[in-house]
Order: sequence, then structure tokens, then C-alpha cells
Amino acid sequence: MARALAILLLAPIAPLGAASLGCGKRAAPPEAHRAVRVGKLAATVDAPPSWEVTSLGKDSYRVGTGPGEQVFVREVAFPPRTLDELYATECARAIEPGTKATTPPGALIVECRLTSTTPDGNEVELFHVASLIRAGDRGIKCHFGIDGDASAATAVCRSLRP
Repeated sequence: MARALAILLLAPIAPLGAASLGCGKRAAPPEAHRAVRVGKLAATVDAPPSWEVTSLGKDSYRVGTGPGEQVFVREVAFPPRTLDELYATECARAIEPGTKATTPPGALIVECRLTSTTPDGNEVELFHVASLIRAGDRGIKCHFGIDGDASAATAVCRSLRP
């Protein structure tokens, strides 16, 4: 018994972030992202390879594959100038305090949880993210609201840059 315990204690431990599966196999690494220029906007995001850019009209684009796996990127005529203004605009109805930050490339980003009502009258809780870069007097905003796993979409909006 003591010998078995000693062997277990000396066994190598997988480094943080390396998910292991049974029988010594490791999980597949996360899907690598690629830089994607967003239409005619002066903006780039890092998106999974399966995500496409689709025009939704003048200066408005969807980056993704469909509901739950998408973000919207569009030009904003009168963009907020500060993190507090962006938070007040995007998270005014937050059900709990959210977060606000500036990304390394200089985008303002806010995250919060909101409630929304579906067309059939059901109330859902959404994870909402909005990031913004300034482009002269205008801005470019990446945003979404998802009721499921928002990690891929959040990474895309966090990567917004000129």
C-alpha cells in the first residue's frame, strides 16, 4: 500500500492547461484562430477557421457560423469615448456588476449578464460582450449576447483591433 502511494506521488503531473484523457491520451488542442479582416471596416479580429465574414448591410457584418457561434461587427457613428460610457451604454440593464477593461491593442471592452425576453415570451439570461475601437470620429464595435458558452465569441471580440 505504501509503495503504491509513493508511486502515485512520484508520477508526473500534466502541466496546467493540458487536459488529459484516460489511457495517457490528451485532448485535442483548441482550434487555432486566424486573423480576419472585417469587410470594408478598418478592423481585424481573430476568429476560428470555420467562422466566415458575412455582410449584413452597409458597414455591418456577422463573423461566425450562426446562432450561438457568432459576433456582430459594425461601424458606430457616435461611439462612447470612455470605458464608463461604453459600460453605461451596453450594460445598463445588467443583472449583476460586469467587467470593463482595455485590451492590449487598445480596444475598450465590457462584459455583463443581461436578461432578455424571447419572441415567445420566455425570459433568458444572456452573457453580453461589447468591444470598441475608435476610427477617427467613428467607432467599430464587436458585440454579441449568448445564452450558452460564450468563450469563442468573447475571444473574437477581445481580439478587435485596427
